[in-house]
Amino acid sequence: MQIEIAALILFILGVIFILLEAKVGHGGLGAVGATLMIITSFIILLFPPTFPREIHQILVAITFVLDATLIPLMAFIIYKATKVRKLKKIHDLQALVGKTGTTKTKLGPRGIVYAEGEEWTAITRNGVEIPPRTRVKIVGLKGLTLIVEKEK
Repeated sequence: MQIEIAALILFILGVIFILLEAKVGHGGLGAVGATLMIITSFIILLFPPTFPREIHQILVAITFVLDATLIPLMAFIIYKATKVRKLKKIHDLQALVGKTGTTKTKLGPRGIVYAEGEEWTAITRNGVEIPPRTRVKIVGLKGLTLIVEKEK
């Protein structure tokens, strides 16, 4: 019975790693999870069963069905995550002018502004301090630095 319990623990860990992979999306956790699930399958097949034969057959069936579904799912997640990482963000920086954002830090006169889904270095137009969590309007650019003023 100890072999089946060890296999069950490894299998559950494998499933947990694959589910974490869906959250993290870098490939390492999914690969560990798939490896643990495959090891579990071999343990169940190669070691003599200590459970009754019917229960052992059910364990084998469940293991292989889940291996056949979760491992390809994990491979798909890794594939999609890899494609997303290769995408390059293209910004029409001039399109930011006129948009609004929120200060993440105090602008005194330099700080961080959250605008259009990203954090940007920003300076105030007139050198006036702007506190954190204040709505600002982007009025210009200086390289990759936003020039902002407090929204009216």
